[in-house]
Amino acid sequence: MAGLQVLPAHNYAFTPSVLRMAELVRSGVVGEVRRMHIYFENNLKIYRSQTDFRTRQENGLVEDVLPHVLSVSAPLVGRVRDVRDLSWWCRQYEVCDNIRATLEAESGAEVECSLSWTRLLPRFRVEVEGAEGSMETDLMMGPYTVAVEKGGRRETISERGVDWYLDLVRFRHPSFQGQYKHFAALVAGAEEPLITVGDEAAMLGIMEKVSGMLKETPRSR
Repeated sequence: MAGLQVLPAHNYAFTPSVLRMAELVRSGVVGEVRRMHIYFENNLKIYRSQTDFRTRQENGLVEDVLPHVLSVSAPLVGRVRDVRDLSWWCRQYEVCDNIRATLEAESGAEVECSLSWTRLLPRFRVEVEGAEGSMETDLMMGPYTVAVEKGGRRETISERGVDWYLDLVRFRHPSFQGQYKHFAALVAGAEEPLITVGDEAAMLGIMEKVSGMLKETPRSR
């Protein structure tokens, strides 16, 4: 059908701090990105989930959390193309509730990621190590803030102040609004898609591979 617009829904990719980090990477502020560390660690007991697949499926953590990791890393280092290493364990639930994995991006950068449902204080922390500097942000607690370190100097870039925390307690994360605005711009023909169907297919391939590795890899710890 001509004129059809499709946008895979991955809200965290539209977080202001991620968009800012992508701009900084493109402008060469930290040089070639060599490594990323991504920690998506939540507390399922306070998550208020309305579905139970997370504790019924062995790969529930993969299906729930890994897409966020993949969608956020893509603007910074490109699509993930392979899984180098994986370990997993059960801490509080009968199914896998913690995963550590090393991924390889198209750019050659290494993506070390930690996925968890059992962390006391939730966080979605993204750390970028480049040849000339580093950056970091927490998409949950500081979605408007990026810290940049280069040449021994550290600078904090922030689009909003402490008033953001009022949105936080109301569960109004800016990534959702950014996602909807981007889709409206796609429909109007004003922007190119940030996430394509091809990107989605690549993510599903990595998720399938990680799910298979869960079955083949003995539980750690």
